[in-house]
Amino acid sequence: MAMKIRDSFSMQDWEVMHAFLSRNYRPDLALCSRTVFEWQFMVRPGCREANMFCGWDGERLVGILGFIPIQLFWGETEDSLNGAWAINWYVEEDYRQGLGWLLVRKLQDVYPVVLGTEATHYNQQIVARLGWKLYPRLPRYLSVLDLKQAICMLSSGASEEDLRPMLYENGRADPAGLRNLEQETDDYRPDWRLYPAMAYGAIRSMSYFKWRYFNHPIFKYFIVTAGQSHRPAVCVYRIEQAFGDYRALVARVVDFFYPNDPQGESDGLDLIHAVLRRLRADGCAYADFFCSSHAFGQTLLRAKWKIELMERQILPVRLCPIERKSFSYNIELGIAKGLSSPALESTYFTKSDADADRAALLPELLRAK
Repeated sequence: MAMKIRDSFSMQDWEVMHAFLSRNYRPDLALCSRTVFEWQFMVRPGCREANMFCGWDGERLVGILGFIPIQLFWGETEDSLNGAWAINWYVEEDYRQGLGWLLVRKLQDVYPVVLGTEATHYNQQIVARLGWKLYPRLPRYLSVLDLKQAICMLSSGASEEDLRPMLYENGRADPAGLRNLEQETDDYRPDWRLYPAMAYGAIRSMSYFKWRYFNHPIFKYFIVTAGQSHRPAVCVYRIEQAFGDYRALVARVVDFFYPNDPQGESDGLDLIHAVLRRLRADGCAYADFFCSSHAFGQTLLRAKWKIELMERQILPVRLCPIERKSFSYNIELGIAKGLSSPALESTYFTKSDADADRAALLPELLRAK
C-alpha cells in the first residue's frame, strides 16, 4: 500500500499514537499522557488537530515529526517571521529509506526557519544533506547554592574544588520594583527594540509565556521581572526534585534576558542576584542555565556563575533519576535561502526552547517520586 504523509495528527487516532509512542520510546514517557501531548502540540479546543506530520502505511503509523510553530526574530527585533521547533522526529526502522527526509523537507517547505535540539547521529546525517547548520553544544552555566548538597551530587571525575569558584555568597538587597509576573496582567510590554541580543530566537511574548509556562501541564514555573514594564529584565525558573542515589532540590533557570543598555544590564544583574537568593532560601543545591547568548552569559559570570567546560560535566544534568554521566544539548538549524546564518553566541536559544525542558516520566509517576 502506498505511503501517505498527513499534514496534522487527528486526536481521534489517539490510541494509535499512544501505541506508537509506547512502542518506539517507552510506555511511561510523559508524552504518552494525552494531556501532555495536547499541550505540547498545541491542540486547540474544537479543532482536535495536533501540530505533527505523520507517515502512514495504510492504517499503521510509521513515522512522526512534531513541531511547535513560533514567532521568531531573525536578524533584528523590529520585525518577525514564522518559524518552528521540530520535536519528536522518529521513523520506525523498516521505513528509514527516505520517510524521515520527506517529513523534514515538508516542514521546511512551510517554515523558513526550522530548529531542533538533541539531534541524534542519524538525524544529523539527514539534515546535513539538506544543508542544515549544527551547533554541537549549548553552553551551560552553573551556580552552587549549597556546597554540602552539591558535593554529594558531583559528577564522575569532578571534585569539591570545582564547586568553590561557583559558590554563591552575595548579600545584595533585592532591587526596587522586583515582581512576580502573573498570567492576567498588562504589566509586561517589552519594547523589543531595546533587546538586540535577542535578534535570533523565539519572541518571549506574553502569549508565548502563557503557553510555555503558565499553561504547562506538569511543571510550576516562576517568572520574575525587574525594571519598567516596557523594558523588563526577566528570569524564568522552576525547582526540580532530584531523586536516585541522592535527593535534592535543583533550580533550572530556563529564561534570562534584559534590555541591552547600561540600565538593562544593571537590572539584569540585580534580578539574577535576587533569584539566586530566593533559590538558596528554598534549599536548592545548585542552579543551572543552558543559554547560547554571549551577552546574557557575561552578566551571569559577573554574578559568579561559571560556564561548564565542554570536556567535563561538574554537576548532573538529568535528575529524574540522577545520571552522573555527561550530557549536553545540541542545536540544529535549517534556514531558507536569503536569510542570515548567525554564530551561536549571537542567538538566544535556551533549554526552554523546543521540548528540552520536559518531564521524562508520566505525571503520576513523577508525583510519586
